[in-house]
Amino acid sequence: MKTAYRKQIETTTWAPLSGGPSGKFFLGTPLVTGARDVGLRIGAGLPEKEAGFVLKSYEEMDVLKDCDA
Repeated sequence: MKTAYRKQIETTTWAPLSGGPSGKFFLGTPLVTGARDVGLRIGAGLPEKEAGFVLKSYEEMDVLKDCDA
């Protein structure tokens, strides 16, 4: 994967997110650890040691401004 998708890995900042309850969304996923191992750059202010579901409100969508995908 690192070789086949090198350009995308090097040039893209990712934001793993999913819908949540009551006008909120979850930032992160347990798969972030594996994504980082492959070399994906995770943005949105998700701390390096954080992989789980960080609950955010839709008013905080600007946290995604550094992400491409």
